[in-house]
Amino acid sequence: MLVVAAGSLAGARAVTDVPALVLFVVGFATLAAWPAVRLVSLRRAGRLDAAAANRGLLLATILPSVLAVLIAAAVLRAPGARAGSHEVEDIGFDPVVGHSPRLTDDDVARGVVLERTVGERKHVPDPSRDQAILLGDSVLFGWGLPDDQTAARLLEPRLPGLQVLNASVSGYSPEQYLLYLDEILRRPGVRPRVVVVGPYAGNDYHSCATSDWRGHSKPLFHLRDGRLVNSRPVLPAWNCVDVLGGSLLMHPFWRFKEAAERVVDAICGNDTIAEPELEGVFRALFRAIDARTREAGARLVVVLFPDRNDLDTRDTEYRRALSRHDRMLRLLREEGLDTIAFADALREASPDPTPRFLENDAAHYSPDGQRLLADVLERALRTRLGLPEPGTPRD
Repeated sequence: MLVVAAGSLAGARAVTDVPALVLFVVGFATLAAWPAVRLVSLRRAGRLDAAAANRGLLLATILPSVLAVLIAAAVLRAPGARAGSHEVEDIGFDPVVGHSPRLTDDDVARGVVLERTVGERKHVPDPSRDQAILLGDSVLFGWGLPDDQTAARLLEPRLPGLQVLNASVSGYSPEQYLLYLDEILRRPGVRPRVVVVGPYAGNDYHSCATSDWRGHSKPLFHLRDGRLVNSRPVLPAWNCVDVLGGSLLMHPFWRFKEAAERVVDAICGNDTIAEPELEGVFRALFRAIDARTREAGARLVVVLFPDRNDLDTRDTEYRRALSRHDRMLRLLREEGLDTIAFADALREASPDPTPRFLENDAAHYSPDGQRLLADVLERALRTRLGLPEPGTPRD
């Protein structure tokens, strides 16, 4: 039985999703049952005295109980947001994109229909207007700020005739930008004139290489004969990463995001890709995003958002070993994509970028940073779409 338990637990590490979870439970259950089976075997063979039998009985009672609690904690979902995490990280499961916005109690009370909205802000498309769709992760979403302080809301009054929809969802990376764009282009009332995609240099490149985002299972693309292939086109709802990541057992450990993610990966397995395939996948994803945008009759503009550490021009350890900003910018421009480096605007605005970011946050922008982003987007979209300057009389 110990061999079966060890084999099941080892097998759970070697596979992913539902098989991993099944093997994980089987391994723990077998391990829990082993003391009782062993006790019965020894008693039948007459090899136990009374004292040894009592100790064996105690072990056979306690161990299954402890393991039963652990198994229950590993599969029962913890209520509420994860400890130490952004509230938006405890979000809805999606079998295609991995995770998606979900209705809050307030949304339900207001009668919001999720399928008629876009993004985590749940903006509602107006079918009578052309639209600028902003698609990114928590950076472009405007994490930490109310909707009226985000670049999307500041931008709309400045672009005559265009509705600005913030379709960003926290935690998304390039493969999810592609899949979610496919999804929202099919939604009622969506008629884009321009799509602005905002990758974040802090994690979007290496996020393309993994099938786990902070305990949420996610799609993963590979290159097969030069063609982009989604190796996980449908994610099962009952999968090891999402079940364990959202469980009572892991709930307190999400205060330490990276460590908790490594524990989930160690138990559930994590499908990954490495260089040089990763660079090829990154390029192909943005080519596909551009193709989808063109098919919808719209124009693509990419705005690359830096980590605050990318703005340091000194030869720092971060820039030497961790920064992906310059590489991402080069790859995007080599693909012929219309790409804006927001780092340039941040540097030009002030030698000290700190006030443009939220306090103690290297990724997300303060209201000042959002206003600067709105200014940059306004100039870029007016030029690219041929919109009249403010105050220009209309014919």
